[in-house]
Amino acid sequence: MSVTQTDIARRLGISQPAVGAVLGNHSRHSRVRVRADLRRRVLATASRLGYRPHRYAQAMRNGRSGMIGFIQFGGFLHVAIQRALHAAKAVHQQDYRLLATDTLWHPDGVKDAFNTMLDERVEGLLLIGPSAWFPRSVLRQILTSKIPVVSLSGVRFRGIPQVRSDVRQGMFILTQHLLGLGYRRLAMLVAWGGPPDAEMKAWPTLERVAG
Repeated sequence: MSVTQTDIARRLGISQPAVGAVLGNHSRHSRVRVRADLRRRVLATASRLGYRPHRYAQAMRNGRSGMIGFIQFGGFLHVAIQRALHAAKAVHQQDYRLLATDTLWHPDGVKDAFNTMLDERVEGLLLIGPSAWFPRSVLRQILTSKIPVVSLSGVRFRGIPQVRSDVRQGMFILTQHLLGLGYRRLAMLVAWGGPPDAEMKAWPTLERVAG
């Protein structure tokens, strides 16, 4: 039998709302204030008894799951790992948990990942480095779901805010520099590791060529 917040409250001789204020989703915004020493006792007791929150019950009760969804593209690239790492740190600093998945360069992976995010009732969604082959059916589903979504790097999608490096401008400046040194025959070599049918569609490649 799973341990409940009521079990912990009885063990400590305190109210269930006090336990919920410590263990509930996004507890820093709870209206119930708990002393620091009592908070430590609740956390210690919960750990000792093996308490695990019931996500669905919490989401139904307060409308919040306390989770942010990550859908990552090209997770084996070092720069992609660094983007995800720093984004994850920022999410944890705001007392949210992560539900993350890597699409492994496959459109069907995006569909499965987003459906999982919906089932888990994520409160927000972060697309990390989305590629041009992102399924448009899933994009429409994301926009109609009303879940707040932000794209971190990757291709630009209408209606989705994005944070990214200006790769085009960087390449433009680099090209200007080489021309200024007197070079006139320039070549650009691209190392490609995506799906065979998506050649030259990765956003950094397109942006660098344009720059």
